[in-house]
Amino acid sequence: MKTSLFLLPFLCAALLLSTGCRSRTHVERMDPNTTQGLATVDQLDFKDYQIAAEGLINKLLSSGRLDGYNRNGAPAVMMVSTIRNSSMQHIDTQLLTQRVTIALDRSEKVVTTTAHSGRGAMDPAVVESRDLPNREIYDPTTLQRTGTAIGAGLSLAGEITQLTRRDGNRSESYFMIYMTVTDLRTGLAIWQDAEEIVKQGTRSRFGF
Repeated sequence: MKTSLFLLPFLCAALLLSTGCRSRTHVERMDPNTTQGLATVDQLDFKDYQIAAEGLINKLLSSGRLDGYNRNGAPAVMMVSTIRNSSMQHIDTQLLTQRVTIALDRSEKVVTTTAHSGRGAMDPAVVESRDLPNREIYDPTTLQRTGTAIGAGLSLAGEITQLTRRDGNRSESYFMIYMTVTDLRTGLAIWQDAEEIVKQGTRSRFGF
């Protein structure tokens, strides 16, 4: 009897822990094409990337600035330069550029080169396939030759900036996602625009 009374607190604690763990494992799948989801004030959420990318792509494609940059009816070739992060947080800018380049590819007005970018080759295989060690062991008719990769005529670059303001327990963040497309032959920006995101929130007085 004493042994049972001694173990009772431990059994109760184990039951509470197991119940608490189970309550945290509830997961709900969200529709990635809606604006629903968790939101933060001081950071860009993945929905913000979606909104910004769609807005910028719509502005670029409707501007008509890409017209005339195709080659004999083929889509214009664009390289991805760099998206500078001038905000106060760590941002994976690839989340933004990937959504933009996917939408451009679907428009059939632009094709993105992976042979080079502002951070080097996005696909190192393009270069490595032309610099294979022991090339003599390969069938020469299957090897990629030098001088066949197509260079980009356009470059996509941008910057993310952030301003924050607090008033008591309320906070506000302003983000500007800026992008530009440059003609690499002339060095002139043929298009530039921005998407603005403003978010407000109230912090609990108890810090929760």
